[in-house]
Amino acid sequence: MIPLALSICFVSGLIIGQNEATRMPESLAYCGPELFKKCSDEYRLCDISEDGKEKCGQCQLGYIDFSDGENNLRDGGNNITQIWHSCVDIAEITWQRFVTAYDPYYSNMEDSVQRLTVLKESAQLVSQSNTLNRNATYTLGLTPFSVDAQVEYQQRSGYFYVNVSGTSDELTAFNPPTVAAADISMNIDWVAAGAVRSVKNQGRCGCSWAIAVCGAIEGAAYLIDGSKESMSFQQLISCNKRNLGCNGGSMTVGAKYTADYWFGGVTTLNDYPYTDFDGLTSNVCSLTPETPSPAVEVNDPIAVAGFDTMMSFDKRLETFKLALMEKPVSIILKSSCKVLSNYISGILTDDGDCACSESTCYDHAVLMVGYNDTDTIPYFKLKNSWGTRWGEGGYFRVAQKEKGAYGLFGILGEGVMIEVQRIVDVNTVEVVEGTYFPIWAIVFIAMLSLLCCCCCTYIGCVHWARNRKEC
Repeated sequence: MIPLALSICFVSGLIIGQNEATRMPESLAYCGPELFKKCSDEYRLCDISEDGKEKCGQCQLGYIDFSDGENNLRDGGNNITQIWHSCVDIAEITWQRFVTAYDPYYSNMEDSVQRLTVLKESAQLVSQSNTLNRNATYTLGLTPFSVDAQVEYQQRSGYFYVNVSGTSDELTAFNPPTVAAADISMNIDWVAAGAVRSVKNQGRCGCSWAIAVCGAIEGAAYLIDGSKESMSFQQLISCNKRNLGCNGGSMTVGAKYTADYWFGGVTTLNDYPYTDFDGLTSNVCSLTPETPSPAVEVNDPIAVAGFDTMMSFDKRLETFKLALMEKPVSIILKSSCKVLSNYISGILTDDGDCACSESTCYDHAVLMVGYNDTDTIPYFKLKNSWGTRWGEGGYFRVAQKEKGAYGLFGILGEGVMIEVQRIVDVNTVEVVEGTYFPIWAIVFIAMLSLLCCCCCTYIGCVHWARNRKEC
């Protein structure tokens, strides 16, 4: 045993001498000499897998993973497994290498000192988070949003809070059913149930408010008649004039629009495609009588635990779970921070500089699609609108951790549920927001037409009788 121990020390010492600049001392506690050398050659840390076996894990401090972009979109964007190739020295990262690997979108893609500086800062954050916090339940990595400036955060968020209390936009409050704590489901996943449509990519248009509303409508429509159509958030961007299109909007006002305007609903994304990826709002509403059907007919939206409702964290937690037992819920959060921009996988147990404790800090809307209380760390599952190359194929998980009344990222601040009545044919409907014929007007016109018809028949009969001298 002693010679073996000396051999291990000798080999380990030799390796450490060769890799002094990149070694992590705690790695020795996990791996034998052969695997330690292999991990060191790959600039990775030694680790223990869930089944107790030694493995090469995260990149060493000062290095960062680069993913294989060609294999990053498998399975149509669902259940994606990130493919990692190699650990790259942060000092050797170039702007062009990042662009090639992650395909970000900026109006000006030219290399710049400022862009590269932000990229290196993000890479250092990722490296430190992954290596120094070995017990972390989530992993950070470079994403297409790792180099965003503050103005670009705002471009890809697009939510702003509007206080609708006491106005015509105020939503009906969710009235949770009386359910014993023991009867609340331990695990809800509307994605697995088939009620959630594909992950969308809003690009540089601040339209998360519209995408989140459409996500709630899609879930409700599926539960009514199995509809698997994505709804047109472009319709909300262009036709809902009380919001600001790509410059942001209120989820509550957007939800109210879908229930109130002309035929009260939303047409499909296939019939009214998304065109504002670049961030320039298409202000002309393109819905016409020729717009194909079907569209989803929407009843009044329902507010879940709004800001004007005084609730403890535990009560909000229970309320959102009871709402999720019925259907997916659109929610708001704060997103403009590095931890979310560089999120790759796992359960987020801290929100860094994305802490949110009041209505004015919210900047983004997403769809809450489930929760899991059976995991070691109970969490909520959420669907984002930053494409499938971010997060877990476009999804992310947030721990049910108390941080003020609203939880991490403020995800329990406010939600919107949508009640859907049925799928309707709207081929004959002309949509012009703010101008419509109420039901009483349609009935009046019909009766007036019938009266005119009767009068014309009577006059014709009298005229014929006079000519024939009989009636």
